[in-house]
Amino acid sequence: ILEPTSICNLRCPFCHQAEESFTKNKDMLGMMDLELFKKIIDEAHAEGTKAITLTCRGEPTLHPDINEILMYCKGKFLEFKMNTNATKMKDEFIHTVLQCGITDMVFSVDSFLKEQYESLRVGGVFEEILENIKRFKEIREKEYPDSKCVTRISGVQVSDEQDPKKFKEFWEQYVDFVVMVRMLNRW
Repeated sequence: ILEPTSICNLRCPFCHQAEESFTKNKDMLGMMDLELFKKIIDEAHAEGTKAITLTCRGEPTLHPDINEILMYCKGKFLEFKMNTNATKMKDEFIHTVLQCGITDMVFSVDSFLKEQYESLRVGGVFEEILENIKRFKEIREKEYPDSKCVTRISGVQVSDEQDPKKFKEFWEQYVDFVVMVRMLNRW
């Protein structure tokens, strides 16, 4: 697991990003230097690492060099996964994902209802992430029909008000897989 950035644009109440002692601590936040990232990838590849996931505390798409980061990993790993909150997926990024060999693209989305989504993914706009995910599917189907990139919606169930069945029924028209897991209290 590699974290290109520990910065996130959302403040989900179930995430440590909502904790001010973390987000106000400048020593905890930052962007990985591109050369350091390349060095880590080169060493991982040379040592036989087979799987890389870009995820952790931050939102990878906020890294200014994310497209270069993705292309640098091309062809080096059997499994290449990325988690994103789907808020910053422009066409250029989508094309890069589909060209760089990502095998698993995970969209972290916790609801199919606008009000519920926006209360859980604070700072996110439901219509925008829905359009971004639809756009990803459209580009993949039209321009990359042989793509091996599998898409997944991953949700966190923080309350019984969230309906995992309806969540799956809504999102499965846009992605290959839909999962919802119960929140773990990490604090």
